[in-house]
Amino acid sequence: MANSLKSREIDIPKDGTTDPFLNCLLERGKYASVLTNVVSNYSDGFVLAINNEWGTGKTTFLKMWKQSLKNEGFETIYFNAWNNDFQEEVIIALLSELRQFESQGREKFKKVLKNALPVLKGAGIELLKHAVGKATGDKAVELMIGAFGDYSLDSLHKNLEQYEEKKKGIEAFRSSLKEYLEEIDNDKPLIFFIDELDRCRPDYSVKVLEKIKHLFNVNGIVFVLSIDKEQLGHAICGAYGSENIDSNEYLRRFIDLEYSIPKPDNKRYIKFLVDNYGLKDFFGNRKGIHGYQYDLDYTILFLESIQNSLNISLRKMEKILGHISVSLKSLDKRSMILPISLIFMVTLKLSDNNFYRKMKNKTASLQELNDFFEDLFLEGWPQDKYHILSFFESELLYNYWQYLPRSNNEKLFEKTEDLNDNITLKINSELNKNLDPNNLSANINAITRDYSREERFYHLNIIIESIDLTKRFLL
Repeated sequence: MANSLKSREIDIPKDGTTDPFLNCLLERGKYASVLTNVVSNYSDGFVLAINNEWGTGKTTFLKMWKQSLKNEGFETIYFNAWNNDFQEEVIIALLSELRQFESQGREKFKKVLKNALPVLKGAGIELLKHAVGKATGDKAVELMIGAFGDYSLDSLHKNLEQYEEKKKGIEAFRSSLKEYLEEIDNDKPLIFFIDELDRCRPDYSVKVLEKIKHLFNVNGIVFVLSIDKEQLGHAICGAYGSENIDSNEYLRRFIDLEYSIPKPDNKRYIKFLVDNYGLKDFFGNRKGIHGYQYDLDYTILFLESIQNSLNISLRKMEKILGHISVSLKSLDKRSMILPISLIFMVTLKLSDNNFYRKMKNKTASLQELNDFFEDLFLEGWPQDKYHILSFFESELLYNYWQYLPRSNNEKLFEKTEDLNDNITLKINSELNKNLDPNNLSANINAITRDYSREERFYHLNIIIESIDLTKRFLL
């Protein structure tokens, strides 16, 4: 079993000849090819946004695509905005990334730095820009005077002069930046990746967008922004202190083209996580109660189904599998655990599902658990594998029944007085109606016999304790 709390990063070949998407289990290389064609055909420069929800693997995709572009002769820069928002001045942060090409155009880069100085001095230009907007003539003067408050006329003239100097400074900066890019250019645009923009503090996100638009918008640079557009919209509203701002309209000023990576094959990714966390041996071909062999494919089907039902992101799924891995390490290896109960409870807890709390607090009835389970799985589960789902449901119901206090007096089953000592199920199960009417009863009957033997099985109280312990380790 893996010794890391986190899934290892996917290995990206960087020898310049091997496909960077070689180890991509989500088969996203085809999407990178489409985007490469786009940046190749519009090499004069534009801003592209990769818009997907947080936790869908955008960062890994960007890093693979970046290497793919390098293999094809593109110059690339990767800038993690979230890791760099400690640097208040965005221009400095962006220029520090461009500095990696300094040796290819040292004198031109010095000129860029020199022309950046006037732009960095003071904040008068930003103040005027927001105050004046599109106003002209006397109205513009009136707004500018209001923006500077009680400034004297001399102070106003001085600031207006500084404003004009900054306008000229911006043009000089962009001109020198263009010359620098031409120096390092090889007939292909420079691809400047900006990742994790939506995770920055709101004012920094807005500053990055504005500096890209007003200072770095020159021929020869293609900016690729990795964003969750909805979250970035919240940041924009937060930066301006108003929920009334139309963030979509605001972003149209900065983004020329938007692309969303299609949803990946979840089953393939879950298989990778199971193997990566060392859970393959535990879930696959493991003898469970009453002689049942846990089949890895069925366990992965269970994980995939609960992910789809609860709409869990790839990143959250990675966290869930890591949590399961640590929980297993906290348990006594001499005892047996029911994997489905562990998967079910960890997933519910990390998905912030209220039903986990109801189970932990013993306030959910057996019928409620049965209905909740079937609502999650029945619709998406293959009908020809209902007997497997019935076995999983039997495990969970019995485990929860054992967890409930005996004073509860709630019955899961009732024993008959026939020679075989069979049991009658005391709850209504839609799943059971789709199978042999005695299927669920037979499963639970077999479980009760196995629990009476000497093997030590982990009940739900032990599983919950291990989950709570793991939560403290990981968060």
